[in-house]
Amino acid sequence: MTEYTVTDPELLRKELERVRERGWCAIDQELEIGVRSVAVPVRDADGRVVAAVNATAHAARVPWPRLTEQFLPRLVETAGRIDADLAALR
Repeated sequence: MTEYTVTDPELLRKELERVRERGWCAIDQELEIGVRSVAVPVRDADGRVVAAVNATAHAARVPWPRLTEQFLPRLVETAGRIDADLAALR
């Protein structure tokens, strides 16, 4: 944990609600100082989340807007392709 890690149960619930609403998750130095990460779910043919794809970057090299504006769309696209492959296996 770092000074940025969400540990308050109510704040964590609110963050989980935001993640559920927008469909992706991001952390900014919560796991380790200097590390930012964004992730999107991978769903099976029934729509259940079975995995996630993630991109991690050094905070000093990748500003927050770049992570969400450049990395996130590629992750969403990649997860969508995996979703389609999993659906095709059915």
